[in-house]
Amino acid sequence: MRTNHAVIPFLVAAACSSSGLPVGPSPPGLSVGVDSGVTSTLDGAATDAGVCSPQSLDRKPRWVPPRPWHQDACTPAQATAFLEACAKDSDPACKKFEAENPACFACAHSTDQDSERGPIIYFENGSYTETNFYGCIALAQNDLSISACGANSAIYDDCAHIACRSCLPITSTARYRQFVDCFQQKETDAICANELAKFKQRCSGIGARRVLHRP
Repeated sequence: MRTNHAVIPFLVAAACSSSGLPVGPSPPGLSVGVDSGVTSTLDGAATDAGVCSPQSLDRKPRWVPPRPWHQDACTPAQATAFLEACAKDSDPACKKFEAENPACFACAHSTDQDSERGPIIYFENGSYTETNFYGCIALAQNDLSISACGANSAIYDDCAHIACRSCLPITSTARYRQFVDCFQQKETDAICANELAKFKQRCSGIGARRVLHRP
């Protein structure tokens, strides 16, 4: 699935507005590829932190359901302003947006520690983000169950996160590139073979593929 980043403000607006359709690493100055839903929020450091590689899982991959659609919390203009201000959620511009638009921020912003996730997910204390396409699939199908496509897409992606944990923390452009490369390795899919098989089975016929980590 090719991801056009021009649609991300629309997806945030749709998830957090009153109507419409719904909605995850590259540092500033590094172009995000069309297949990537992932954006790094790092400064442009380029120090190589050492090669990382897929590792055996140390926890079970999990499904974190999305927040409901259409929360009437953001206008389209606010959604765009959120994305512009909050590439990194610790930036002063983002803090200012949060103070001035608390309801919209609370809807659009979520972290990897939350029990439900919004349209944008901040991982590893905000070092990179993902667009919550898996939650979008679940909401579009009106099926948040563990057996549905959205859940199994997310579980497959989370498995890759766990397998590639040796790449974390992402502290440089070079590390970001290694992290993305780890997601694409055959060894990662071998580690996540069960999750991949369920993903293919549950999402068969709807054209779903891994949409993240593809620069």
